[in-house]
Amino acid sequence: MGRAWAEWLKPDRNFKTYEVLRQTKTDLQIIENAYTRPSVNSGAGIAKGAGKVCLVAGITLTFVDIYGAPLGERGRRVAGNVGGTVGALAVGYAGGKLGAAGGTAVAPGPGTLIGAGIGFIGGSIIGGIAGDKAGENYYDAIVGQ
Repeated sequence: MGRAWAEWLKPDRNFKTYEVLRQTKTDLQIIENAYTRPSVNSGAGIAKGAGKVCLVAGITLTFVDIYGAPLGERGRRVAGNVGGTVGALAVGYAGGKLGAAGGTAVAPGPGTLIGAGIGFIGGSIIGGIAGDKAGENYYDAIVGQ
């Protein structure tokens, strides 16, 4: 997702190699030019803050879910939550990569960001549901229920 944001906010056509920049600018001018796109920094800051909020909310809801389960079901609930987290991360990552590739093919720039977002969110949902079920099934198989 971070790469897709960066590509959307600062497309490749705006990048010049150091050698090309050095032909017309000094090192100081090159460094100062890096601060001219505040949207990149603000977008990264917003994404970083949102990620922390989502992480804390997810951990809190997981503990509430486990604590709210009956005593005999807590192990099964832990296995389901672990499986859901692993599944959401793995399939979400793969979905984001596929979505970014598809979005780039359709519409370079904004398409990459939109494709990565849709792929990541869709993959995370599917992976979370499948991982949750798989975790509970593994727990049942191990415990013998």
